[in-house]
Amino acid sequence: GKSDSVTELGASNGALVRVISGSAYKLTHPAAIASQGGDLFVANESNSVTEINASNGALIRVISGWRYKFTHPDAIASNGGDLFVANEGNSVTELSATSGDFVRVISGSEFEGPTAIAAAGDNLFVTNFGGSPANQDGSVVELSATTGALMGVISASNYRFDGPDALAIY
Repeated sequence: GKSDSVTELGASNGALVRVISGSAYKLTHPAAIASQGGDLFVANESNSVTEINASNGALIRVISGWRYKFTHPDAIASNGGDLFVANEGNSVTELSATSGDFVRVISGSEFEGPTAIAAAGDNLFVTNFGGSPANQDGSVVELSATTGALMGVISASNYRFDGPDALAIY
């Protein structure tokens, strides 16, 4: 259906450029999109990532399967070399952006329903919606993109945000 598509609009005028859809793309409930090296990477809630050539809309590959440990991906970000997919199942899957190969899964008790992810240099920031008594209002977790190590947790109660759903780096 139309909900399983990616729509490209002209940045200068908002005009429709193209709609990318079809069974070959395996776009099933796309949740997020990231760009990397002239390609688009779409995180699908059906436990896959679709890579599309940004200039012509051609399908490059669909990355899926049990070895990637995707669990209803909600967000995706690139740090220039790798892709990081935030999974509803309280983890982040790292992939090589050039080959699509699995790198690792980053998980830990600091993840509470990741909903967004952003990369800034060697740092990753992951929003947690919350849900457990210890993390009712959510948080933002900072990780090392190189090691996956926890760098810090920004508590929602200290900064007065509630169930964060998105974030941006500038």
